[in-house]
Amino acid sequence: CINYVHPTMLSQMETHRYAAEGSPADCVLIAVHDIMRDNLPDLVLSGVNRGNNSAENTLYSGTIGGAMEAALQGLPAIALSQYYGPANRDLDNPFQAAADHGAEVIRRILKKSLPDVELTEPNLVVAYEPKWAIGTGEIPTMAEIGEVHSLIRDILIETYGDVGQEMRILYGGSMKPGNAAEILAIENVNGGLIGGASLKADDFVSIYTTAVS
Repeated sequence: CINYVHPTMLSQMETHRYAAEGSPADCVLIAVHDIMRDNLPDLVLSGVNRGNNSAENTLYSGTIGGAMEAALQGLPAIALSQYYGPANRDLDNPFQAAADHGAEVIRRILKKSLPDVELTEPNLVVAYEPKWAIGTGEIPTMAEIGEVHSLIRDILIETYGDVGQEMRILYGGSMKPGNAAEILAIENVNGGLIGGASLKADDFVSIYTTAVS
């Protein structure tokens, strides 16, 4: 369902957080053609929807519609829905099921993107580089970087065993002399994927010196 009858209103709530008056499909279109048009997302998550969207209900689901619109725009997408009713609506966290199982489903999907080969040496390098951070001067919080790198490490170990513990995971996206030390000190950050800063000799040497010190 896409809005045709009146303008869709968009408000920026805080950095990287927006609210839109419209359907989930409208939200995807706003992101693709406005907010993130210069740095499209790698993955679209639609939901978590309050309702299980089972059987024929899937045909009427705005949550499913958001994921379908992303697919039509050429982006990988996942729709997340869960039961909401008398059995869980009075819980401290009625979306505990989504918290417990949603991340694991996404984790399994991400795991499938790794090469299905047997490795005996840690010669695979993985880089985490949020698109919105490339060349913008903005970076995720240190906690967010640590959380993503920890997830990647867990997946590497699950996939490749002990070799996965030794594989290097790089952080990329607006790493510069002013933040390199803090980022490189995060557990499971084993180096940097340097873009714009590599074009400035003094900046690159400063990051290199930080990395090897």
